[in-house]
Amino acid sequence: MTVLHAVAKAEGIKVSPEEMDKELKRLSALYLMPADQIRKLLAGSEGRKLKQDILINKTMRYLMDQNEFAVSAEAGAVK
Repeated sequence: MTVLHAVAKAEGIKVSPEEMDKELKRLSALYLMPADQIRKLLAGSEGRKLKQDILINKTMRYLMDQNEFAVSAEAGAVK
């Protein structure tokens, strides 16, 4: 288990069916394939990998949102 997986578990971050559907639609548009065809391609381990990728990205966004530091654009300094 990675640190990001541990954070996701501790914070109760999960991937909803709606988030999976949204990603399937994005992939469908990207690859110009029907969403059902993409879904079939991702039925096995590739689908689990996609779900893990969404979870990792969602956890990273959560951690960035929790960040207490602000970077000054002018000075490039951390406040």
